[in-house]
Amino acid sequence: MLRTAELVAFVSTRDVAAARRFYEDALSLPQLEQDELGIWLSPSGARVLWFHDPDANVLSLTQS
Repeated sequence: MLRTAELVAFVSTRDVAAARRFYEDALSLPQLEQDELGIWLSPSGARVLWFHDPDANVLSLTQS
């Protein structure tokens, strides 16, 4: 089942610009298009939002 599934991976980072350069330029991965609120529409149609809690942990909410 996993061999035929589309891969979706999430990576947290402290330096967004450096991470973007690495994953887009060095690894040639597609960019996650986000709306003006930072919400990404996944290939399945789910909406994903990332944010920091008061302890600076990166959390995400998904609406499918």
